[in-house]
Amino acid sequence: MALILCFLVNPLYRFFEERRGSQRLLQSGAKLEYSIYLQRDYAVEPAKPLATTAAAELPEWMVDLAGDTAKLRPDADVLEVYTHNDEQVEAFCDHGHRFRQVQVIDLWGQRISPNQVLRFRDALPQWPAAIDFHFHCSLPPTFLSSLGQARTMFLWSPGLNAVRLDGVRLQEIATLANLELLWIKRYQLDVNDVLHLAGCQSLRRLYLQETGLSDADLARLRSAMPKCEIADKYDSATNVTPQPATGWGTVSNTGLPSGWRVSRKNKLVSPPDSK
Repeated sequence: MALILCFLVNPLYRFFEERRGSQRLLQSGAKLEYSIYLQRDYAVEPAKPLATTAAAELPEWMVDLAGDTAKLRPDADVLEVYTHNDEQVEAFCDHGHRFRQVQVIDLWGQRISPNQVLRFRDALPQWPAAIDFHFHCSLPPTFLSSLGQARTMFLWSPGLNAVRLDGVRLQEIATLANLELLWIKRYQLDVNDVLHLAGCQSLRRLYLQETGLSDADLARLRSAMPKCEIADKYDSATNVTPQPATGWGTVSNTGLPSGWRVSRKNKLVSPPDSK
């Protein structure tokens, strides 16, 4: 009897174990995606093929026992994680080793404390494939310099009032040897501070939206950074509907995030004001 129970129970236990991190994050209200939605114009190593769901892996009677978990793919198939408060960041860090292929990580909310951001920093080695980072929260000193793996980064001011992104933070960003696209929105900037970014040789696109910089400031930046595309606005009416990136499987059931757009050249990415 024990042998029979082991034969029947082990597959179900293994199935639950492979999805334990996703269950925890979804229970906390975080958002997970199995597709990379927006096309990139730099090469990325493809993710491993998506696993099948419970309906294909387990007998029908076990699918019934799995309940809602039967709708989930394994944690290892998650490619994007969106967190909005301390509980969600904590859950992500606690179960981080389960999300081996995650490439897009989003800390997006004023309820994310600096302490949890530092915990996230310490957990970064768990996500070697992560290259896209989105931050709409308070960022502790020296945090940005820890993101050496970043190739795309969104930095949106965490408050309604003007918050300055000073030269020290911009110097941190300039040390990121792999960064190609940087989007800064609603932080107040001084052009002399932004000039530190000229030291980031990998940077190819810099979008500075609602930062208080003048046309003369932008002209000065373009002169100092001739290999970097610099813009302060975009025309969403001319943007095409975003498509899933090639090679990433099908779009998840949640559909495209509202408000995301990509330019006709698949370069300019516009995330929504809130998620």
